[in-house]
Amino acid sequence: MAQVHSDTVNTMKMEEGVTQCLGLKSKLTQQLNESTRYLKVINSHFYRSFLHLMGYIAAGTGLWILMHWQFGMAFPGNVDVPNERLRFKDIWNAAMYIVPYCFWGMATKHAAIMIITGLDICISEFELFRLKKKLAK
Repeated sequence: MAQVHSDTVNTMKMEEGVTQCLGLKSKLTQQLNESTRYLKVINSHFYRSFLHLMGYIAAGTGLWILMHWQFGMAFPGNVDVPNERLRFKDIWNAAMYIVPYCFWGMATKHAAIMIITGLDICISEFELFRLKKKLAK
């Protein structure tokens, strides 16, 4: 009888160890799933910022070229400009620099977002690697 009792105690201890191991594995699996979902969200932000960055760079460059070309066509060389068109020339001269720089400023914002999310992706990938390594043990 004593032997059966000690076997029951040992079995209980073994079951506790298995239960703790299963609890740890389920916790690690849950963390792995959460990290994977988070990484998918961050990757979508990174991709969207990349597309916006390319769009703003292209828009700024296109406007720069177009507006300088139009300004050169409307006011060639150092020709005297009539007084009624002088204000238009001044406004156009300012706009052909300000508008493309606004687009390039927005492109800079998206470049900064890409840098930050790129670092976040690296950190998340490292955390996923560590979780998978713990789960494999």
